[in-house]
This record gives sequence, C-alpha cells and structure tokens, in this order.
Amino acid sequence: MIKIVFFHYDNGELAGFRASGHAGYSEPGKDIVCAAASILATTAVNSLEELISIKPVYNVDEESGFLECFIPHELSGSDFIKAQTILKTTEIGLRSLEQEYGRYINITQRRWTKC
Repeated sequence: MIKIVFFHYDNGELAGFRASGHAGYSEPGKDIVCAAASILATTAVNSLEELISIKPVYNVDEESGFLECFIPHELSGSDFIKAQTILKTTEIGLRSLEQEYGRYINITQRRWTKC
C-alpha cells in the first residue's frame, strides 16, 4: 500500500508531503495506481523547483517507493502562494486516486512540527 502524509503548519497551510510504499495493484511496470501516485508526486516536486525562487527540500528512493518534499520555511509572498497551489493540487489529485483505489493508497494529515 502507498501511504501518503500531508504535513500542515499550525495555520492549516501545507508544509509538504511524504509518500512511501508500493500499491500492489498489479505487477511492477503495470501498476496504474503506483504510476499515478508517482507522477503526481514527481510533478509536484518538479513544479516547485521550476516555479518558486527557493528550491524545495526533497528526498527520493525509487526502489523503496519513498519521496518526501517540503517547502522552505523562509518561503513567503507570491512564492508561498504558488507553493500552496501546487501542494493543494497534488493533494486533490492523490485524494481522487484514494477515492477510486482506497485499498492501495492511504492519505493522512499531520501537523508539521519540524524546525
């Protein structure tokens, strides 16, 4: 199962997300749930890198199916708004996937407490 956690600041805005695991919907290379989740998460990272002036912090381990991405704490103004739009759009896409394939993907929310 793919497990995704969206991290929120105290004010409710998104700080980032962490995705881990494999869906197990089908064999590797043919798993549409893994492919969909991977492309949504990767597009979020790529969009943040291209559209905001301060690069996101991210880690990837393709073999284990791990990807985490967080926006920098010092992000503000229009860059912060862009980052929120990207992260919220990613969340919407992944939630849609969860609604259709809930046996293979689980999304939770947590408060961001890392300094």
